[in-house]
Formats: sequence, C-alpha cells, structure tokens
Amino acid sequence: MPHLRRLPLASVYNMRDLGGYAAAGGTTAFGRLWRADLLGALPDMDISAILAAGVRTVIDLRGPDECLRVPSSFLDVPGVRYVNVSLLGDTDQLSSRMGMPLHDSFLHSLSILYSTMLDCNGRRFVQVFEAIFEGLARGGVAFHCTAGKDRTGVIAAMALELCGVARADIVADYAVTEIHLRPKIAALPEDSPLRPKSVLRSTPETIEHFLDHLQETYGGTAACLSSFGFAQDRLAQLVPLLLE
Repeated sequence: MPHLRRLPLASVYNMRDLGGYAAAGGTTAFGRLWRADLLGALPDMDISAILAAGVRTVIDLRGPDECLRVPSSFLDVPGVRYVNVSLLGDTDQLSSRMGMPLHDSFLHSLSILYSTMLDCNGRRFVQVFEAIFEGLARGGVAFHCTAGKDRTGVIAAMALELCGVARADIVADYAVTEIHLRPKIAALPEDSPLRPKSVLRSTPETIEHFLDHLQETYGGTAACLSSFGFAQDRLAQLVPLLLE
C-alpha cells in the first residue's frame, strides 16, 4: 500500500506514521512506528485497516481505569501482541511531585506534567521502548493513549529525537495533533472534561519545554533510556530498525 502519513479510519482521528522524517542516519522508515489516539471500541473495518498497514504490536499507554472503561480492540486479535504500560504510573506520587492534582496538570501545566512523568516513571518509559524494540521484529508497532496527544506525544518526541530528527520536525509532529482531533472533540458532549481548550491544545511550547528538559537533565533520549536501565546493546540496534 502507498505510504500514508495519517491512516484514514472511521473512529480513530490521529493515527499517524512516524516515517518520512529526515534523520541523522537517513530517513525514518514508513510502516515501522505509528502513533494513535484511542484504539478501543473500533469497528471491524478500522481493525482490518490497521492490520493491513502492517501493525503487529499495539502498546497501550493508558492506566488501569482507562483500560477497564474502554478495553483495547486488540486484546485478542490473532497475530497482534498487545502490551499495556501505564505511563502515568502512580498518579498520587505524580501529583505530589508536581505539587498539584493530576487533573489540574492536564488543564494548566502540561509542560510540568510531561517532564515530571519522565522523572518519576523512567523505568516505564524503558518498558515502552523495550516493547517497541521487540515489536519491530514482528512488524509495525503502534502506541497510543486516549487522545494520542500527551503520553503518546512524549513517546513520539523521544523516538524521533533518538533517531536524530530535527527539533522543528519533532515539534511540528506534536503540534498537528490538535488539528486532527478537532472532529473528535466536536463530537464530545458539552459536559465532557475534555472540553477546556487547555486540554485540547498541543502547542509547540509544551513539547519544546519537554525536549529542553530531556536534553538538560539527561543528555537526550539515548542517555535518558540508558540511565533508567535500557540495555546498551538493544539501544544500539533500535535506531537502525527505525531508519531506512
């Protein structure tokens, strides 16, 4: 099938291929790594389209309550490995570290949320990248949360940074999310907690702040993952798998 930056689906608005970006060692490969919003309660035609795109591993970044509320559509799909890593981790610990309730951080301080999430849950980030590494041997890997903006956006930014993609491209990949999500947001009921603009926005400044923190605190994605226990030999093999 032709390379598509965004997969046209009936009930998923933000499923995008991370291929096609100029990188340090070439170009990020199409069909290897996908970012997405919620992959739950999907119609059969969406599941079929995702399989046809070559996805064979689905990494769900949501927490237990979210997964219980809307189970993944890929829990029992033959030929697909489903992995759940709750990237927020212990939400009470996260709130305490930020000095505000988790809900408030989504409303007012996404920059603080992203950086604190990494600092508190580095081992969970390693688990995600380990699942990506293992999944690439099977085929394409898709990772997602609920909106496909925050937890998903941070993992996407780190994956692209790991490949040596220019910051401007990483920021643009993050920022376009709110455009793709507009139809999804418009369909939400008026009393939905996702209605406030601050929850919906994916402003460049937010991911810029995270990238600054990633570089200044850890020295970049590779050093960050290593510091939290990602094996050096796997790290050396991962980047070539994402490039062409």
